[in-house]
Order: sequence, then structure tokens, then C-alpha cells
Amino acid sequence: MTSKQRVRLAFIQIGPRSSLGYLDRFRALFPEEAVLDVTTLAQEGETFNPFFQGQADLYFERVVGLVRKNNWDGIMLPVGPIQAYNPGLVDQIREAVTIPVASSLDSTAEALLAFGVRRALLISPYSEDLNRMIQEFRVMQGIEEVHPTPAFGRSAVHSENVAMAVKLSSEDLYEMGIRGFRGVEDIQAIHFQGGRLDPLMGDPKTVLERLETDCGLPVVASNPAMAWHVLSMLGQPHSFVRGGRLLVEWPPLPAR
Repeated sequence: MTSKQRVRLAFIQIGPRSSLGYLDRFRALFPEEAVLDVTTLAQEGETFNPFFQGQADLYFERVVGLVRKNNWDGIMLPVGPIQAYNPGLVDQIREAVTIPVASSLDSTAEALLAFGVRRALLISPYSEDLNRMIQEFRVMQGIEEVHPTPAFGRSAVHSENVAMAVKLSSEDLYEMGIRGFRGVEDIQAIHFQGGRLDPLMGDPKTVLERLETDCGLPVVASNPAMAWHVLSMLGQPHSFVRGGRLLVEWPPLPAR
């Protein structure tokens, strides 16, 4: 597939479409020849366990069903917590479909490894228990992630932390990154996990770009990493004028 071919991509959310306002900045990442469909698994009036604990089969069925009904060339799954609780789920989806599948945890790992990173700072809106699960998941991917100070206190309630995350300003997020950077040693990158923690905020420079300049490290975030990952798997490398080193430098996928 060449860079001039048109591709149709899907971003498959769990929750209602009304919660997807932050995706405007995500849509702006994509080249004109990439059509981005944003869709949701939830049907009218339906609610899910946010981590799909005990519902992995339902998540699998909904995603695979959507892929089979649509002419997509690749999909993105913002499933950090779900994948942490159900480690084999995304691989099962990959086996069931014939198109590239990018997930937030896998894509950020690929991005970190593409920069040669083996130790990174983790910043997320999740509870401490879930952050520990993500750290354990990362070890299996060959990366050590340190999370020394909770970004949102020590709430064990995932929804409360996410609700706080979406209210952060670009300056709040920048200061969070700086505090984390100064609080740890020997890290090679900063990793923002979770689409609601959006370092693409900011003008004229994004939070992500400011942190890369001031900390001297690559900064990887879930949504930009999925964009880079799925387009790379499709053989559609693009170099952007902004959005941080991952999108501007566009490193190749790490060798396997």
C-alpha cells in the first residue's frame, strides 16, 4: 500500500458518542487520504463494566462483528484497562480479523521500543491497582514503567479519576509531566496512558512538544501512538509538522 492510497480507519470506543469531544485533536493527526470513523460498542441505553471484567467474550463479539460489517482497512482500540484485565483479548481479535489492529497499550509499547526505550515514566488517570497491572503488562513487553506518585491522589475509583482527567488544562498536564520527570531517575521517555489525558492540547505548541523540549525525552501518548502504529502497519508512513517526535520523525516499527 502506498502513501497515496485512500484508507478507511475506525476508532472503536466503548461509551456514548457524546463523550468523544477530545477526539477532535486526534482526527487532526490523520492525512487527507485517511478517513477516520469514530464508532461505539454501546447500543442505545446500554452500559458496560468499564473494564469488561467477565465480559471479554462480549467485547470480542462486538468488535469482530463491527469489522465484518464495515469496509475498514485498520482499527484502533482504546482499551488500556480492558487489555490489562484481559491480556489475551486483543490478540484474539487480531486472529479473528484480517486487518491491522492497534490498541492503546500495544501501540504505546511499539512506539517506546521504536525509540529504543526500556524504562519510562507512566502518567495515567487510573487507580493505583490498575496502574500496577499496566506495569506488569509492560514487563511482558520488555519495558519497565515507573509510576512513583499518583497523578490523581489514590482513588481506587476509575471513573472519578477519569472525570478529573478530562477537566485538566494544558498547563495542568504540562506541570504534571514536569513533576513526574523531576521525581524519577534514569527514564528514557514519558508515557501518557489513556486518551482522556491528552497532551495534544496546547497552542501554538502542544503539551507533548513542550515536554519533549524541556525534558529532552520522547513523549508517547495513547492516541498519537495508535495513529502512528496503524498507519505504519498499513505501510502508510507520514511525517507531520507537529505532534511530537513520534509523528514528526515517524520511526519505523521495531524489528521483531
